[in-house]
Amino acid sequence: MCERTLTNVHDMHSKKGFDRIIEMKKLEKFCDLDVLVGSQTYPVHSNIMASYSDYFYDLNPNFCNLSRYLVEINDIDSDVMKKIITFCYTGKIDLNGDGVENIYKAAEILRIQSLLEMCGNFLENTINNNNCFLVAKFGSYNSKILAKEFIEFNFNEVCLTEAFLTIEFNLLVEILKSDNLNVASESIVFSSVKRWVNHDFSKRKDYLNSLYEFIKLPLLPTEILFDELAPFISGNNSSIVSEAIQWKTIPNRRTQLDSLRNVPRKSAILALSLGDHNVEFTKMAMLYDPETNSMTEFMDLKTETKNFSAVIFGDEIVIMGGYTGTNVFRNEVFSYNVRTGLKSVLPPMLETRSRPVVIVIDGFLYAIGGFDGKSQLKTAERFDPSSQTWTYIDPMMTARNDHNGVLLDNILYIIGGFYVTHLNSVESYCPSSGKWKNLSPMIDRRQFPGVGAAGGFIYAIGGWIGSNLSTVERYNPKTDTWIKMASMSVARYALGVCAYGEKLLAYGGGNGSVTIADLEEYDPATNKWRTLTSTVKRGHFNFITVSKGWLKRLKPSAVPN
Repeated sequence: MCERTLTNVHDMHSKKGFDRIIEMKKLEKFCDLDVLVGSQTYPVHSNIMASYSDYFYDLNPNFCNLSRYLVEINDIDSDVMKKIITFCYTGKIDLNGDGVENIYKAAEILRIQSLLEMCGNFLENTINNNNCFLVAKFGSYNSKILAKEFIEFNFNEVCLTEAFLTIEFNLLVEILKSDNLNVASESIVFSSVKRWVNHDFSKRKDYLNSLYEFIKLPLLPTEILFDELAPFISGNNSSIVSEAIQWKTIPNRRTQLDSLRNVPRKSAILALSLGDHNVEFTKMAMLYDPETNSMTEFMDLKTETKNFSAVIFGDEIVIMGGYTGTNVFRNEVFSYNVRTGLKSVLPPMLETRSRPVVIVIDGFLYAIGGFDGKSQLKTAERFDPSSQTWTYIDPMMTARNDHNGVLLDNILYIIGGFYVTHLNSVESYCPSSGKWKNLSPMIDRRQFPGVGAAGGFIYAIGGWIGSNLSTVERYNPKTDTWIKMASMSVARYALGVCAYGEKLLAYGGGNGSVTIADLEEYDPATNKWRTLTSTVKRGHFNFITVSKGWLKRLKPSAVPN
């Protein structure tokens, strides 16, 4: 009779073995390889290094006949090499935003796949305005796609970072070629190119003509074409500047000049309900596609609050303030993550606010003015997502609610509203100085105005002064002056306004008795309005441009049928 043989495995065998290997490493016992990096030498066990690094695995086999041999490695910092050696022995490494780039580069040189995956996961999970270009360059295939979508959606902010100034020419071209850049104006793209070139002008000036090919020149303000481009551009690009000038100055030739350069970057328009006080508590976000001129229901914002404010903040739709049906005013803030479909509660604002102006500037979320149930507010506060805290900033010059705001060249403009009476006052806020400044008042007083920026100008559209307004006026920040422009075809207040290419879209609103479903388009080149569609949803809305790339990131259940 044969005895049965059982294979037994000691539970701690691997751990004890590696503990002993780490001990031998510290004592430099049985080390057969010296790794020279700069002036620093690291004794290691070649079999341990070769187990994780294809670089060491593929070393010249003749080395194996030596009792101890030396390998010199260039292009890796000695401190980084020390961390990687520790990783090979322990599987542990500390990653942070400042050092992950150097570790990733070293892992590429040493061909350590497990460490490359760890760095890629770290970058993907911590992607932000400062490291998105790093992910786009060094990340895994999926991480690069994520970084590309992040850059497209957040281009307004990432193009202002120091990291943007250091990206390589080829990566900049890939970014500029994308029709999914989430920009309200092509001027932002033009300014970003100028900023990148001027950062190292002597070395980058020769790239200018090539980069201009990827800017939609016909969508730039006329003064930029004449003053900044036409006198200096040369070679083949002189024809595209000429084409752009004709497009701007001779509208009836546009059918002969049709090209992709004349078409705004492929964005969609997200219409976020403001919790209309005249309708039930259905808070439906709508999605308008300018390419098909169609409006569809996007998602239910799932709130029972009226007169709240809403804004896009990264992957989040953030809902702030407002009041309930019992007239209880609120400072609550919550967000709906369009990628995960999850609703989260954020720290509350420092004050209760109905209909504050909310806007994102340099990665911070601002809430300005509003009504607390007793009086109009002049206070303003800012949310820091890194510390999850709200702090006060300097108050506005004038208390107000039912006002509106728009960002142009990283300056916030607050327009109109109500305080004792309908307001025509205007003030600006500079985030870098933290100071407010009074500007020239509008020609008309406007409560609930729609506001938008296009072509370097600010437009105040519609509003309420005891009756509806259809009038429109334009502000020039350079001269601090307002002038009248063509009126809308439909008078309304509390409408949503946003830029799409060089044009403005005005949607929804009310007329005092009913809410409005009309969508109109304004063309500054002709100073004319035209009606696009009567939408499927009436109400008061924020109108926000989002890139098609951002929409691709949505959780499938969040995408409308």
